[in-house]
Amino acid sequence: MKLLLIGLILTLINYANGQAKINAITQPQYGASSMITFDGVNFLTTTGVKIGSSVCKLVSQSSTQVVCGPFSDKLTPATNKFTATITFSTGATVSGDFKYATPEIQFYGIDYENLYFWFYGANLAPSSNYKLSVVDTSSSTLNLTPTPDSSSSQMNFLLPISLTGGPCTFTVSDTLGFTYKTPLDTIDVHPTVQSISQSVWNVTKSQSITITGFFFGKTVNVKIGDNSIPNLAVSSNGAVVFDSPTGFISNKSVTIETSKQYSGTLLDAFTYNPPTIADVTQVNETLEITAYDIGTDTNYIQVYINGNSTDFTLSDNIIKVTVPSSINLGETNITITSDIQSATSQFLVKPLLTNASAIPSIGGFVTIEGAFLNDCYFQIFYNESTLAKDLRDKNGNNLCDRSKKGDVVVCPTPAMPANTTFTVKAIRYTDNQNTTSIQKIAEIEGSVYFVETQTPSPTQTPSPTISKTPSPSPTPISNSTDSSHDEDIPSSSNQLLPINIFILLFLLPFLLN
Repeated sequence: MKLLLIGLILTLINYANGQAKINAITQPQYGASSMITFDGVNFLTTTGVKIGSSVCKLVSQSSTQVVCGPFSDKLTPATNKFTATITFSTGATVSGDFKYATPEIQFYGIDYENLYFWFYGANLAPSSNYKLSVVDTSSSTLNLTPTPDSSSSQMNFLLPISLTGGPCTFTVSDTLGFTYKTPLDTIDVHPTVQSISQSVWNVTKSQSITITGFFFGKTVNVKIGDNSIPNLAVSSNGAVVFDSPTGFISNKSVTIETSKQYSGTLLDAFTYNPPTIADVTQVNETLEITAYDIGTDTNYIQVYINGNSTDFTLSDNIIKVTVPSSINLGETNITITSDIQSATSQFLVKPLLTNASAIPSIGGFVTIEGAFLNDCYFQIFYNESTLAKDLRDKNGNNLCDRSKKGDVVVCPTPAMPANTTFTVKAIRYTDNQNTTSIQKIAEIEGSVYFVETQTPSPTQTPSPTISKTPSPSPTPISNSTDSSHDEDIPSSSNQLLPINIFILLFLLPFLLN
């Protein structure tokens, strides 16, 4: 009797408040555990909630709202409307339409690190219900399912590496019958070169090169610089094999082009073996440098002598350069640059002697001609002697006068025996201050000619010359009988005495003694 009375009272209250009405019902994500909210009026005496054939556990109620859940039942077909019923204590009910939320794809893209096609959205169905269709080529369509790491808000699909880079048609569907429209159904897939084996190439010899990557398709064209290698097969693991071209290539990127004319490039994919200098020899004023991995194209080669670019010739890995006569002190720095890499070597150039002037025996100067003489010091000795005269002063200063070009030197010479030969030594060091570091010596011979000391000779007085004076004419004899005219009377002119008188006068003093 009491229960009947209570029911009557509640009925009267409900009637007084008006008829119950459902205005809105939450649309949950299909398969997700959700709380279902009913908004309306006159819900105060609610005793139960049922959605379709499933019971939704009553959680709370008020006159305007009923909440039940969590509700995760998967009613089918998922796209249909289902009847949701609220039951009151009076046995009365009120019904409304329940519907799952329509899934919506909001963002999508390709994750090239994980090779995923992914989409993010709202109210997505469980991953097991999804399927991705990818039209690769006219004869190839791929059907993919989500990966295990997909979530209620994001679906991931692993793309095969054999997909052909270029435009591909992507279509999302599910087994529940929902309709999806992606923002774009045609998506550009970009081929990607990941790695290259044999990244150090030989400039003169072809090598087998392998590049790997994904989204190459079945065949690709490979471009290295201006070199194109067409129609190369792609293996199942995304590898392409080709032979490297010889010669230097400035652009060291490797590009693949798919059958859809989409390209992928690996920048700075390779380098070349660095150049090496194996040997340096000197032939007079020329250095012959044996170098490897320098290529054969002189446009890619530069040669520097002590930092200065110099002309050269190249033949069979041998570079020939002419060294300037005025080469720097000490060792010569040789640098060869091929492509963008360099090799350096140190070489002490040997002095070159071509001529030594003859010198006077009394000492003087010798003129020495040649090359690479500007940092040499000199010694001189005549060949019968083992003692060399060092042409430096006590402080080590060079006594020789050298030309700026390093091709002529004038040195003082000591007195030497005449009609002998002498030898001049030109000596270069790795360290001109350290006489223990002698490295290169050149010698040349010259001759010593005789020069006597010039002293003034006394003036010679000429011997007296005896001259004959002509005899006077005979005096005529007078006819006079005067006896005084019978003797010859000498002329008053000077006459020479007979030679016997001279002898007598010369001996007279000795006879008187």
